[in-house]
Amino acid sequence: MRPIPPRRKVQGEMLPLMDMIFLLLVIFIFMIVQMRPNFGVSVDLPEIGKSELTKQDDKSITVTVALTKDNKIFVNATECTMDQVISKVNEISNGVDKKDVSIILRGDNSANYGEIMKLFALFRANQINEVLFDVTPSK
Repeated sequence: MRPIPPRRKVQGEMLPLMDMIFLLLVIFIFMIVQMRPNFGVSVDLPEIGKSELTKQDDKSITVTVALTKDNKIFVNATECTMDQVISKVNEISNGVDKKDVSIILRGDNSANYGEIMKLFALFRANQINEVLFDVTPSK
């Protein structure tokens, strides 16, 4: 008969635990980066005082309309013409009352001021009264 070797004590391994902790840390960091607001198109915002963007209600819909320096209009990162803006906003806010639709208007610093005012008047004419202008806070 062969002698039975002595049994070792069961010990917990630390390497798999550390691997899991680092994996969770990496996932957490990527999720934080993804949670930042996505305004779609990058524009050089004018530097004016304090930004007045406020927290929206749960039932409201926020649509971002950006005007680039080439006077191209983007609704939530989708390029469209001035005539298509309202239909695009209605498509995004399907089934929501117009008073619960908020527009964040982002105009490039070198964009045509008249085009921004045309967009603003277009929203007012279509009973979308919650229009916020996005700006860069001054230093």
